[in-house]
Amino acid sequence: MPSSNRSKTWLPDLNPGLAPRFNALLQPGSVAEGLESMDFLAHAILEDALQFRATDVHLEPFSQGWRLRLRVDGTLHDAAQIHAEIGLKLVRYFRTNANLDPVATYLPQDASMQMVVGGSRLDLRLATAPCFGGEKLALRLLDPNRLQKNIRDLGLEEEHLQRFEHWLGQATGMCLVTGPTGSGKTTTLYSLLHELELSKHAIVTIEDPIEYPIDGIVQIQVNPTHGLTFATGLRSMLRMDPDYLLVGEVRDAESAQVTIEAAATGHFVMSTMHCPDAAGVLTLLRNWNIPDHQIATVLQIVVNQRLNEAAARGASPK
Repeated sequence: MPSSNRSKTWLPDLNPGLAPRFNALLQPGSVAEGLESMDFLAHAILEDALQFRATDVHLEPFSQGWRLRLRVDGTLHDAAQIHAEIGLKLVRYFRTNANLDPVATYLPQDASMQMVVGGSRLDLRLATAPCFGGEKLALRLLDPNRLQKNIRDLGLEEEHLQRFEHWLGQATGMCLVTGPTGSGKTTTLYSLLHELELSKHAIVTIEDPIEYPIDGIVQIQVNPTHGLTFATGLRSMLRMDPDYLLVGEVRDAESAQVTIEAAATGHFVMSTMHCPDAAGVLTLLRNWNIPDHQIATVLQIVVNQRLNEAAARGASPK
């Protein structure tokens, strides 16, 4: 590709150090110059993302071409500015690998895909949407290695660890993990599961989507098209004689009521909610008309967490 296509006007808040491989390949004279295939550039993006523990990769058009953005520890960073031609080719590359039509459509689309990066398999969840100037693409990186943790790897203080361990020993009630997108809520939930001896318990999850397939756990995929919602799926889960239930997200009044009811019957229930703080859980549940006495009966522990650059700290059970 011509070197003239690689000229860039740096964004004021650009952090090229988060994408060193990718930015190196954008320079004139790199091994990728003149190649039509986007394979080098696409793999460089993913290698950089894994190196800096990014959970999401964004490719999006803007006034000066396209930009690459990485979500690291919950914060979105501009990592590279890309010529419009290269940005479009990269989007088409990922669409093709996800078995989508490489030509942009007028409707949002999503798909799952796998790529081998650095000798390891990486699961990706892709979402695209038409927007002004082109098409936005977002990739969620689903690295199974991130789930091979226990709760002592999450940066919790000793007092909070003891609360978790005490609650795990009770095996009853409900635990809610809250925080913004990309704050590690799923990692925390699966870390709790790793504290259990899976062979001795029946564990059932309902998720949308199933991000990390795990042997020894029955995982159910939400499918609203066929009537399988969080609420209907959770009701069916209760008939499977489970010891532990994991609900991917409590997102509406119906799923909240069914989750509360499941915990009230003596099941061990874990889930996530989008709340700015721990107290916001109570406000949201009340807004969904969940009576205070039900909340007080089943809600055992609430975690509101953030990530920082050092570790996944800030998770504080209440």
